[in-house]
Amino acid sequence: MAERYWSIKEAAAVLGLSEKTIRRRIKDGSIKAEQITGKYGVEYRIMDLNSVPAEVMEGNGWELDSGGEERRLSVGEEGALNKALDMIRDLQAEVEKLSAQVGFLQAQLMEAQNRIKLLSAPKQPWWQRLLWWK
Repeated sequence: MAERYWSIKEAAAVLGLSEKTIRRRIKDGSIKAEQITGKYGVEYRIMDLNSVPAEVMEGNGWELDSGGEERRLSVGEEGALNKALDMIRDLQAEVEKLSAQVGFLQAQLMEAQNRIKLLSAPKQPWWQRLLWWK
């Protein structure tokens, strides 16, 4: 039976991470991969995604420091980050609700403007106003 090899692109899709992050994790040894010569040069092939550590699979708890390197978040930072993400989700839901209300109110306003146009009497030309007795 042939073994299943994962490309970096496929592994990134499965793990929910970027291709750059997969390359970094291969380089630091948290994801086991081997180099092979492919059609366009050297490629990485990931042998077993089941052996990837849980924190890598979740993709949470890591951040980039000022030098562009990943570092583990502390418990307090992770809690604050989760709280901020929850607040963002709540605000996005509220924005969605308010935008629906704005759309409804805009439709009502347009309808009211159309009614006003229908109710206003058309102006008579000046020459008809001069000839009011006819």
